[in-house]
Amino acid sequence: MLNTKIIFLCISVCLIILCIVGGSSLQEKTYQTERSRLLNEATIGVEACGEHTRQIVNQVDVLLHAVRMTYIRTGSVTETEQFIDQLNFNTEVIENIFITRADGTFIIPSEEKAQSKSVVSRDYFQHHKTTPADLLFISGIAKGFVSGKYRFRITRRINNPDGSFGGVLIATVTPQSFTRYYKELKLGAQSLASLVGIDDKKLRARIPEPSEEKWDLPIASDSILWTSMEKADAGRFEGRSSIDNILRTCIYKKINGLPLVMVIGFSNADVQSQVAERHSWITLTEVLLVLFILIITSVSMVVLTGRDKLSAANQDLEELYSQMQKIALFDSLTGLPSRVLFSDRFHHALQSAERDGAHCILLYLDLDGFKAVNDNLGHDAGDKVLRVVSTRMQKVVRSTDTLCRWGGDEFLILLTQFESATPEIFEISQRLLAVIKQPIVFHATPCSVSASIGIALFPDNGLTFDEILKAADAAMYTAKKQGKDQMVLAEPLKTA
Repeated sequence: MLNTKIIFLCISVCLIILCIVGGSSLQEKTYQTERSRLLNEATIGVEACGEHTRQIVNQVDVLLHAVRMTYIRTGSVTETEQFIDQLNFNTEVIENIFITRADGTFIIPSEEKAQSKSVVSRDYFQHHKTTPADLLFISGIAKGFVSGKYRFRITRRINNPDGSFGGVLIATVTPQSFTRYYKELKLGAQSLASLVGIDDKKLRARIPEPSEEKWDLPIASDSILWTSMEKADAGRFEGRSSIDNILRTCIYKKINGLPLVMVIGFSNADVQSQVAERHSWITLTEVLLVLFILIITSVSMVVLTGRDKLSAANQDLEELYSQMQKIALFDSLTGLPSRVLFSDRFHHALQSAERDGAHCILLYLDLDGFKAVNDNLGHDAGDKVLRVVSTRMQKVVRSTDTLCRWGGDEFLILLTQFESATPEIFEISQRLLAVIKQPIVFHATPCSVSASIGIALFPDNGLTFDEILKAADAAMYTAKKQGKDQMVLAEPLKTA
């Protein structure tokens, strides 16, 4: 009997050691998975932010062409100022439009306070004065002579009738017109999004914003960004920011047709934060497994010394196993299936769809406005929003479908038994959008949200779970870019 107890205790100790080692291995795998996910999101973000930048610059340039044409056609300051006033442009993007003479003094605005100012020392003025070609110029950040605010300028040259230099047309643009879009990125507390001029190597926009004196400091010419761009217009590098000295993994891409490069990066701390947020259940499960082994050991020792207590011990074990299974397979806040359970069901659904020649549909939902709820009303309000939204969505999907809280304010829905992208899929998506944005009240305070949905299909958008998830994620980002509170179907895979 004594030898049996010693052997059993040794086996139990070995099992506990295996649990701890296995937990560490799982943590490492989770880290690599989260890092790959952030790299993918940063890559998608660079594409989206770059396109957003290009569209804003093009819109500004259209206005500059219209104002220049009016000024040249009428030759009247008054009529040109009236035309500018009638444009009704978005002042959150373009703060104002100015026109200077060939000596750098202002024609527009015509107010007295502007007449004593001169932009002759500005980089854009010197560029247009010495460059006859009609080229768009995007200046660095500088403090305005008239407004006194830090802005950058998008400018065009004005020619006299004989082709000589006649002045400069200027649109002052706020960095915040770009950073408002960058804030939609959810890479982590130390993440970075920067718009940088290639020619002068200076910032045009950045989140987090630098202090005022650092706007005018160029990024060092030996920076890894510039050495990387010498090899390719898009890619990845690791380096420290000269502004905050944080080491980040960065994705960069030159914006097509413009002397600008978009950079998005995240730190190792951001990855670790995502691991902790999304997989806190790993440590809990590991502890429960060790506890489970200890209970088995204790119960078995009791069995060896008194079989009459076995029945009660078995009942305790069944209850513990049920609790462990619930913790491992379901989200503790919403009660929805966990990542583990959802992934398992999706793989089974893929096998069935491949066998039957059917389709699997994945909906990727991300809540719009959820961060504002957490920031303004606190995490208790955020938790309520997640629970209410989860309950509403469960009433929309069918009993054969699987709804999962993928992490944070992101949800996945697996739809099965469809032959193709039928109208019923879009009807379900529309119903989800409708119920999610219904009013939610927390302590008499409204805290409603909406959602952006990306839709991907097997096999149209991929043959594996990871491929389909990536396609749905990209479609979701497109939905956000197009204005949120809508759904977007992923583009089909391109075949050779």
